[in-house]
Amino acid sequence: MYLLSLTLLLAPRIALPEGFTPHLQLMLRWIHFLGGITWVGLLYFFVLVNADFLKQLDAVTRAKVVPLLMPRALWWFRWASVVTVLAGIWYWMMIVGSDARNAQTSGGGAIGTFFGLWTVAFAIEMGMLMAPGEALKKGPVFGAVMGLVVVAAGWLYLDHRCLRHGRTKC
Repeated sequence: MYLLSLTLLLAPRIALPEGFTPHLQLMLRWIHFLGGITWVGLLYFFVLVNADFLKQLDAVTRAKVVPLLMPRALWWFRWASVVTVLAGIWYWMMIVGSDARNAQTSGGGAIGTFFGLWTVAFAIEMGMLMAPGEALKKGPVFGAVMGLVVVAAGWLYLDHRCLRHGRTKC
């Protein structure tokens, strides 16, 4: 009895966060984590397991397996990706909003800049892939241009406050 009393007396004091926001962030983190595991796991299934497996099946068996298995697996794959992305974006927006409030500014600018820059980067990538000329689609050229686009987009996002205020040092 004495040992139990001493253990309770010396036990660490744990204080759970108060309010709804920390609990929502914890839930979003776990939803993002579990959705990502599901998404990547199914991707491995499709690429590493299913591709070789379907090649080994005869036509009659494949005609039975594919209509039963693939729609279900693809449904889970699609929705796992949607859940992962949306939970991650929501969580990230909460963090950006909190950082912006701490800096006494609006989080909308940081979020809008992020999505705007990466939308432009995606448009450049798609433009290169859909261009009629083959020179832009070659691996080294495409990789070099997209590397520059990604570095430029990342730099512009991280340095957007300096650009907006016309400063060279921040």
